[in-house]
Amino acid sequence: MASVNISALNSALGGYARQNKVDIFSKILTESTSQYFTPVTGAIDQLPLAKLVTGSILKPYTSGGGFSATNNALTFGARVLNARRISADVEIVPLDLYNSWLGQLAGAPPTSPFDIPFEQFIMDAISRQAIADVETGVWNGLWAADGTDATDIMDGIEQLVSAAVTSGEIPGSNITSYAAITSSNALDQMKLIKSVIAPQYRNKPMYAFVSISTYDKYMDDYQATVGPIVYNKEYNQMFIEGTQTQIVGIPGLVGVNRIIVTPKENLVFGYDIEGGSSNIITQEYNRTIKVMMDFRAGVQFRDGGVIWTMANPA
Repeated sequence: MASVNISALNSALGGYARQNKVDIFSKILTESTSQYFTPVTGAIDQLPLAKLVTGSILKPYTSGGGFSATNNALTFGARVLNARRISADVEIVPLDLYNSWLGQLAGAPPTSPFDIPFEQFIMDAISRQAIADVETGVWNGLWAADGTDATDIMDGIEQLVSAAVTSGEIPGSNITSYAAITSSNALDQMKLIKSVIAPQYRNKPMYAFVSISTYDKYMDDYQATVGPIVYNKEYNQMFIEGTQTQIVGIPGLVGVNRIIVTPKENLVFGYDIEGGSSNIITQEYNRTIKVMMDFRAGVQFRDGGVIWTMANPA
């Protein structure tokens, strides 16, 4: 019968975590965010995201030279990214995991992905769930200091956009009327969003973020209305026709009935994985091992003027 020396395993697990802390946190925090966000490391509390706003400055030349400044041509503003403290407390029963690990190793070839040390097997399992939880918070979170799950760890993009629609920080000219997206109107809703995108951004690479449900409804409506989905054959991507805006289904936007269009450089993901607020601690406790993880992370957008979306529901 398999047995586990818990004290030895705790020592090995702690050593592995200390040696690989940066790599573990990097995987957890960037696997689901790096493609769509500009990363900022070292975010330990509040991170101002400075924005230089320019108005129109060109005008006809004035005979005789002279200088006549354009009013409010350059103004500064800043949104603040809050890098919240986030923790994970996991109590593991080593013998249960050990039997699972042995079962995956049994009969596996030497190059099997399961042919790894037991302590790595444990941290990989914890990391996989943490990656999914980070994605939930990044896109659909609503920060609550006394919260207990992944939706409470930070204000996600949906919450930030909803608040900016209400406050007017996203201009009314960037917003379409609210409608529940279905398999019979998803294409029309995407066309409405396209109609309010500023002309100078039509041919710039951007993303249209939607829930997986909305993504599927759009494909169904497109196929029923137009025909086969038009893909970029090389990368298997789908775009809003007539633009360089890629439509992306985001698992973390589950339950969200909204289309959010913006360029990557407008979304910022701040985190701290090397400072004093980040740590991985293991602790032997009776027949179990406690794993405690702490770090900081948060998201924000720089400029509401380059977000195009749907109105909030009434």
